[in-house]
Amino acid sequence: RRRHTRYIADWSSDVCSSDLNGDGVNGNPCVANASDYHGARVAAITNRAIVLVDTLSPSGGLTTAELTSIATTFDTLVYDTDVNAFGAPSDGDANGRVILFFTPGVNALTPANANYVIGGFFDSRDLYASTGANPCSGSNEGEMFYLPVLDSLRRYNSAYTSRSALVNSVINTLGHEFQHLINWSRRLYVTGASAPEDVFLDEGLAHFAEELLYYRVSGFTAGTDINFSKIAANPTTQGDYINYQEQNMSRLLSFMANPSGNSPWADNDSLPTRGATWALLRYMIDQSPLQSTLYTQALVNSNRQGLDNLNFVFGNVFTSPLDRKST
Repeated sequence: RRRHTRYIADWSSDVCSSDLNGDGVNGNPCVANASDYHGARVAAITNRAIVLVDTLSPSGGLTTAELTSIATTFDTLVYDTDVNAFGAPSDGDANGRVILFFTPGVNALTPANANYVIGGFFDSRDLYASTGANPCSGSNEGEMFYLPVLDSLRRYNSAYTSRSALVNSVINTLGHEFQHLINWSRRLYVTGASAPEDVFLDEGLAHFAEELLYYRVSGFTAGTDINFSKIAANPTTQGDYINYQEQNMSRLLSFMANPSGNSPWADNDSLPTRGATWALLRYMIDQSPLQSTLYTQALVNSNRQGLDNLNFVFGNVFTSPLDRKST
């Protein structure tokens, strides 16, 4: 989320130019080098999405039909799920859509032999103006996500060599990153918050968004007994779990392996923290009397951060600041 790709686009044309720059110039994320510009092709436009594909992507990438299908799923599944849970996003570029930018710049973020994979990101600076009183010249001035491309020949690594796996994983990534976009944009332009949400809670809510997608596609609901036999019942139920919920459970297990060395409100975004925060949110909402969306919307539509935000929404669950454990 803290990296960026800059584009300048004319939606009446088929190609726009895009600037790949990891962290700006001299650590300033609002400054970009002109030498980093790449071409980007407009591959699809749907009711809620514009799909761009980096022209430097490896050959044999996702087809126009596959990209259009992803954008349509964003329209009909991801957009509705996240907006219902967290509120509507900003529309700074006034196009009524979110840009899905498929770029090998995301693939390159995962080292070849890493034990982790970067699935994509949202960059908060794209929500700021590039000119004016306090300009962020590197901003794209629009709502957008950055997603990996198919890399069958392992030009970057082995993370995205499967066409079907990439298509499936992108949807879950969009649900996760869309929460971040909504959260940041509403704090900037609706609630007047003086700071972004604390990273642990922002990530916990994003993983909560992944779980909400799981319920939408599987037909299961929170508060019911979703046991192994139900998940393993057939290839469809297995696939739904793998695509939308397995990673949440894996993160929770990493916390449970060392609970004394981690915390659901640690000042980091490690996998154990993410799993613990997601589980804490699920527990608190399950134990609360009102509809779950009232709590998730209240947490996002807030000018408070972290534990203060949780206390305000759930009624002083934490009576003291408590010790934040860093891992």
